[in-house]
Amino acid sequence: MGLLKYVFWGTASVFVLHYLTKKRLTDGKSIVDDVIEKTPKIAKEVKTLSRNIKMDYQQATGFY
Repeated sequence: MGLLKYVFWGTASVFVLHYLTKKRLTDGKSIVDDVIEKTPKIAKEVKTLSRNIKMDYQQATGFY
């Protein structure tokens, strides 16, 4: 039963990897390429959001 489980997860991971790296016909990019392109923008947004949350927390606790 253990070997069958490893075969199943191995096969599933190969299909997922193939799906994520398969190039689209319209623009020649894959899902992984899209994520790599958007990573700097997302990191910048997270940094701004964390700075805003920290500032709001400091202002809220400063009154007490």
